Amino acid sequence: MFDFKKCKIPTVYCGKEKTIPKSKSIDDRYYIRKGTPYECMTKGIGMGIITVSLKGIPANSVRHIKYVGEVYSKNLSKNNVKNIGDLIKYSKKNSNVSLEKLLKKSFTKKDGKLDKRAYNSTLMYLAKNGVDHKKLPVCSKITL
Repeated sequence: MFDFKKCKIPTVYCGKEKTIPKSKSIDDRYYIRKGTPYECMTKGIGMGIITVSLKGIPANSVRHIKYVGEVYSKNLSKNNVKNIGDLIKYSKKNSNVSLEKLLKKSFTKKDGKLDKRAYNSTLMYLAKNGVDHKKLPVCSKITL
């Protein structure tokens, strides 16, 4: 069964505090260690690129879910999930097995591996937006 704590995405901490802050129960990530200057720089550049790329995207686009980009959005569209509303409706109407198949099919990379960050992030988004936890599949374990 879905467990929000098991869905959290490990990441490095990039901040001024000397100790890593504890994650809150609603956070979608947890810090595993302090990031190197290079890791933190690339993280900042990535956020800048994402912020710019989301300008002009409709507010109900699945691309507003963390780690869901253009390719994954197109994959979901092929399965009649064109926006966040469609995804929530699909999640409420279908079983957790059906949802798991849809997400795994949509979030599989070219190398055949599941993008666990996009998968878990989507499940957490659904859990935060009214989908019953019983309707959600188990998260994938992510290691950094």
